[in-house]
Amino acid sequence: MKRFSSVLFFADGSSEPSAALARAFTLAQDNIATLTIADVVEPFSTPTEVTSHLAFDLEDTLLQRCKEQLDRLAKGADPRGLEVMTRVYSGVGFIEIIRAVQHEGFVLVVKPGRGAQGLTDRLFGSTDMPR
Repeated sequence: MKRFSSVLFFADGSSEPSAALARAFTLAQDNIATLTIADVVEPFSTPTEVTSHLAFDLEDTLLQRCKEQLDRLAKGADPRGLEVMTRVYSGVGFIEIIRAVQHEGFVLVVKPGRGAQGLTDRLFGSTDMPR
């Protein structure tokens, strides 16, 4: 049974293995699909007062740390024929994931759910997208 050829797991800021990640691994293995573990870092501007005192680019460092976290998650995969890649996108989370699906042809997106983050979410639920 091969319904999915490529699976995208959106870590959504999580650096710990989750049930959703385990499910993405299983789906990719069962469908002999590629698995890409991705996250999105929102761009930010660092004041020049700060950057002038640093010998490195803060945003590049953040992107590199995110990539390292995703690589650690990918190492948790069972290596039996499963091709696992990692990607870090820069932008607004859900928009960049939609773009990745459109441009890179992912067939299935898996992401962990977010817990309720405020009273409104607890009462009315969440769309799991930023306001």
